[in-house]
Amino acid sequence: MNIDHLEAFVYVNHFESFRKAADALFLSQPSVSARIQSLERELNTKLFLRKGKQFHLTEQGKNFLPYAEEILKSYQNGKKQLHVPNEKDQVTIGSNLLMAQYYLPYLLPYLSNCYPNVTFKTMTTTNDSMLEAILNQQVEFGLMKHTSHPGVDSFKLLDNQIHLIVPPEHELLSIEKPTIEDISRYPIVFYQCGSFDWAMIHKIFEALPETPNIGFHTDNLEVAKELIRHGKVGFLPELSVMKELREGTLMKKKLNMLSVSHQISLVSLKGTKSVFTDRVKAIYQQFNRSLMLA
Repeated sequence: MNIDHLEAFVYVNHFESFRKAADALFLSQPSVSARIQSLERELNTKLFLRKGKQFHLTEQGKNFLPYAEEILKSYQNGKKQLHVPNEKDQVTIGSNLLMAQYYLPYLLPYLSNCYPNVTFKTMTTTNDSMLEAILNQQVEFGLMKHTSHPGVDSFKLLDNQIHLIVPPEHELLSIEKPTIEDISRYPIVFYQCGSFDWAMIHKIFEALPETPNIGFHTDNLEVAKELIRHGKVGFLPELSVMKELREGTLMKKKLNMLSVSHQISLVSLKGTKSVFTDRVKAIYQQFNRSLMLA
């Protein structure tokens, strides 16, 4: 029995979509369909009933599903056990850009103190590429946006809240409940990042009769922070300004009309055990508090 065929079957059922399963497996949709058809021929039974673009599991498919999931889990565990890090090993930790810049510099020294004989290596990439690296066991774990991919386990580390960020002693800090009209009177730095739901930030300005004063667009967080230090205001993820908030060089203003956050998770290959992931899970709340993130 081909493990790739089982994987396609499990993924299509999980995502309830051949297209989404194909995207998750980095395959074409016809390739996923062909794998399932091969599995059906091997089992001599139909696993899905199809009617146009609609499909659902047959009774045989429902009965076979838990066995397919268990086979995949055992296979992944077996692959993991072929390489167990020892105390002198190199461990690769993956992360998206935001976590690499603003979380890993604090986490890595902690892990290094816990495991002084281990060399830690980092891989910074997009969330999609990180998922592929985890599935291919190129990294021990990844710090990235939450995913429901069936091949991985996701453990919530933090909710990265979006706040209005202003310089110290800015006039908005003296207003107990600033309105959108209050904010719109000041030049706004708009940080452009596809990883967050910035459309929701745009949406809170829609009721205004005039377009808000967005004076600067940037895709660089450090540029955005420097502009805000010099008197502008902007909406930034809390993780990116934790150092400045501790030092008092930037301030955050919570707004009742804004509730945007991005869940960051520790993502690892499904069913695997690791002393490093267990360590991070054990201390994440205390660690986040030390960074003013909890």
